[in-house]
Formats: sequence, structure tokens, C-alpha cells
Amino acid sequence: MARTLKVLSRSGGWGDFVADLLVDDRLIVELKAVQELSVTHEVETVNYLAGHRIDDALLLDFGSASCNSNVSALGQTTLR
Repeated sequence: MARTLKVLSRSGGWGDFVADLLVDDRLIVELKAVQELSVTHEVETVNYLAGHRIDDALLLDFGSASCNSNVSALGQTTLR
């Protein structure tokens, strides 16, 4: 179920972000339907993590014929 989260920055709020799925307030699941996931999709998802202070996310793409290569596990530790 989609859930609206307040996205925060160091200087104040950025606004609202609607997560496709939030699991146990600890994992953001972002669903896409594109031919191929891009770096832009990953950066956007990592920004959601940082903005809401959640550590982990899954970025799933259902837009291609094969979903095998279109799953990205992202987390704040990838930034350090």
C-alpha cells in the first residue's frame, strides 16, 4: 500500500514523498515500469532514503521482458 512520507533535509523539509510500499517503517520499495533502470532511478531512491532517514530500499522494475537484472538493493551504506 502506498504511504505518504515527509521528506526532510538538513535545512528543512522538502515536502511529501509517496512510497510505493513501506515495510515495517524500515524498507522503502519503489516500483518502476521502464525498459531499464537508470542511475537516475537509483539516485532518486537513495535521496528518498536520506530524506526520510530509512536505511534500505528495493528498486523493482517490471517494465522489461525479464525482471532478473532489474532489481536493485540500495541502502545508506552504499553512500559511505
